[in-house]
Amino acid sequence: MNGISLIGRLTQDPVVRTSAKGTTIVSFSLAVERDYTDSQGSRPVDFIDCAVFGKYAESVAKSVVKGRLVAVEGRLQIDSYTAQDGSPRRRAEIVVNSVRYLSKRPATAA
Repeated sequence: MNGISLIGRLTQDPVVRTSAKGTTIVSFSLAVERDYTDSQGSRPVDFIDCAVFGKYAESVAKSVVKGRLVAVEGRLQIDSYTAQDGSPRRRAEIVVNSVRYLSKRPATAA
């Protein structure tokens, strides 16, 4: 079983792109606090890449902005690739199935 749930804030506005097959892809990064404090009394933060695909991605793109608190559910996907220097690399990403909005969308500056 591969399932994951996260709550965090978007670190930047989402990036919308279209695949070669015409599928909409929305990518964003979540800042997710760990559930403990470190020796300085701070809660460490993990920055986790997320992607939403298809028609749902179009809806999500209209609703998420930098700083908005969201809960995402999906699955962990690990992709392998070769970097420009020829070294093998791996990248972890959450393929999102659902997004719940836990804060109001911030007002945009006029």
